[in-house]
Amino acid sequence: MKKITFFDIALILLSLLLCLGTAFMFHPCGPKEDGSWMLCHWAGNVIVALGAAFSAASIARLFLPKEIKTGISIAFIPFAIISLLVPGLLVKMCMMHDMRCWAVMKPSVVILSVLIIIISIVDIIVAAVKK
Repeated sequence: MKKITFFDIALILLSLLLCLGTAFMFHPCGPKEDGSWMLCHWAGNVIVALGAAFSAASIARLFLPKEIKTGISIAFIPFAIISLLVPGLLVKMCMMHDMRCWAVMKPSVVILSVLIIIISIVDIIVAAVKK
């Protein structure tokens, strides 16, 4: 069995939280009275999809050699930057900044994305030092 590191566990937890947290805990605004969705719904969908991809790659890291783990950490950085840019910049959200999407979803996504970036960078540095 491969050695499981702090970085493996941290990236799995952050990735699952990004995916499942956005889907169930800090989700964007709900449907309108007529059943249609506000723009922020689509930003939430993109974040859930990115979180699912992060989760799959994080779990795959458990079974891969350390060199490939480092490559995945390198790939996580630009994708985490994209995920923090999705709500409000790449995908428009509600017009009022006191809505749930701005007050709950966006800050949560930004925090989790920044943590994924930090953990990935530290993992890359630790891997480089251990060589």
